Amino acid sequence: MKWAAGEDSDQIRYPEKGDKLFREDCEDWHYNAVIGHYGPEKGWGAYSEGYKIAGDILVRYVIENSRHQDLLIYPIVFNYRQWLELTLKMIIRDGNVLLENDIDFPITHELGRLWVLARKVILDLGDTIGLNESGKEIIDITEEITRELDVKDSGSFVFRYPEDIKKEPSIATGHEIVNIRNFSEIIDKVHSLLFGIGECISIELDNKKEWMAMQADEYEQIMRSEYGGYYE
Repeated sequence: MKWAAGEDSDQIRYPEKGDKLFREDCEDWHYNAVIGHYGPEKGWGAYSEGYKIAGDILVRYVIENSRHQDLLIYPIVFNYRQWLELTLKMIIRDGNVLLENDIDFPITHELGRLWVLARKVILDLGDTIGLNESGKEIIDITEEITRELDVKDSGSFVFRYPEDIKKEPSIATGHEIVNIRNFSEIIDKVHSLLFGIGECISIELDNKKEWMAMQADEYEQIMRSEYGGYYE
């Protein structure tokens, strides 16, 4: 290993004095990203979709190049799993707000536990999201898929670390084959369902906020007309 600049120093670059990770003054400004662009209300959707897109990009690389699948399987599954976890938590939180339940998602990574709560919200919303018998069957199928991933990686450690907190191997000894193309396609189907449900909830919440604002305005107008200056 060469530490000092040499003949091939232009081929290998090491950190240099003045290097900074978070910069906004670079000339190639078109590569700039705005952290927090979507704000706190839309932040959950931004985070979850970001992980989904990252997984999609890695899968596309494998499919187009037919290489590195044994390395990229870990970030692929983690990104998709993280998308699913955040999406379920978002449905639990926003759905219960719409239902006027004082319930939030639990602080856990367990997909099985999160799914139970998200499923209840989805079924309770019923007509609000146009849920019919076909939809309930799709929900049941999605539950099986979610539980399959939960069994494989309940605590969100298996595809992030080679060992668990007890220093035991995250993946059992032996070789397990997973088709990345198929994995991604199934995730896309789950995404279509949960993204649609999330959008329905978001629209209904916006409508509810707008209606409440209108009600507040009407109430204020009535109070002002009846009590005049006493209302000030």
